[in-house]
Amino acid sequence: MSAVRRINIEIKARCPDPERVRGALRGLEARFTGQDEQVDTYFRVSRGRLKVREGQIEQSLIAYERPDDAGPKQSDVHLFRMGSGAAAAALRRALEAALPVLVVVRKRRDIWFLDNVKIHVDEVEGLGSFLEIEAISDPDAPAPGLAAEPGPAALRAQCEDLMAALGVEEEQLVSTSYSDMLLGKSAPAAAPAPVPAREPSPKLILDKDLLTHGLRGLEKPIVTVWRIKTGIWAGIAVLALLGWDIVTLFGSDPWLPLGVKPGLALVVFGGLIMVTTRLRYRSWRFALREDELYLGRGIFNHIRTIVPLKRIQHIDVSQDIFEREFDLGRLVVHTAGTRGNAVILPGLTLDEAERLRDAMKAFIQDEAL
Repeated sequence: MSAVRRINIEIKARCPDPERVRGALRGLEARFTGQDEQVDTYFRVSRGRLKVREGQIEQSLIAYERPDDAGPKQSDVHLFRMGSGAAAAALRRALEAALPVLVVVRKRRDIWFLDNVKIHVDEVEGLGSFLEIEAISDPDAPAPGLAAEPGPAALRAQCEDLMAALGVEEEQLVSTSYSDMLLGKSAPAAAPAPVPAREPSPKLILDKDLLTHGLRGLEKPIVTVWRIKTGIWAGIAVLALLGWDIVTLFGSDPWLPLGVKPGLALVVFGGLIMVTTRLRYRSWRFALREDELYLGRGIFNHIRTIVPLKRIQHIDVSQDIFEREFDLGRLVVHTAGTRGNAVILPGLTLDEAERLRDAMKAFIQDEAL
């Protein structure tokens, strides 16, 4: 266990494309130290913020003060590191006995380092995807490659340089902590303020359980469906090659024995099908938010599509003969101005596809009123 006092210059920003940020960090040769499932328990205190962090990589007691500014801001941090999750849990229970719990934040965090700059790519339960940059001055842990521990001005410059390198836009910056955002979402509604006549009231998906505040993948059986479909076309190609092999068997100079060419093709096609379908499955991510549907896919060319729900014209749920065998369905969304015929979200359970269709239909009807 160890305790340190340090200065951070840091920012928090919404992160619409975490994969792009991860790719940029790899390009900058940042060091990835792992992905951590973290639970932060905040306690009500008279000054600043106090939390216990429980994770597999990081376990600590953190007390800090910082202004609620959107841009790079100084945070004065007292950090008490613990060597195990059991120690963090024991400390949390002791604090719960003495202090009221303010809020609990659960997140999945990718942790990166670039010298003394720590970068987090977070998926926060109930809030979505975020990026944090912390330029750290820690006298007890000098930054590698730096001649001296940087001061606030140098830390601010590091933070701003990395913001530019990662493409952080000003409108993406967030001024408050995850705890404040969750408290803002869960606080009792105050008396409604007057709304200007021209400003539409917010529209919400009626089925709250469908909202995915992080990015979700497809159902795993879709890989088998894709393999069956592509395997059929590969089989047709192999049979055609076998027919050609038979026709040319009695030619003047057959350069390979009968069956070798279709056999090689079968092996090559089989390997490609196994690999490409797995990569295709891993590339697919989607999220249904309060006013938009987000789709991300593509093995080599990464495509990111955002479908505003208010522009949807009609929605279908479809199944082919193979998807029916695995109880899968496709959500087919037709919108005004969509390139091509439709936007298709495959690899859903039939029940989920129908619930998504009905929820989006409810949004469209509510929007029209």
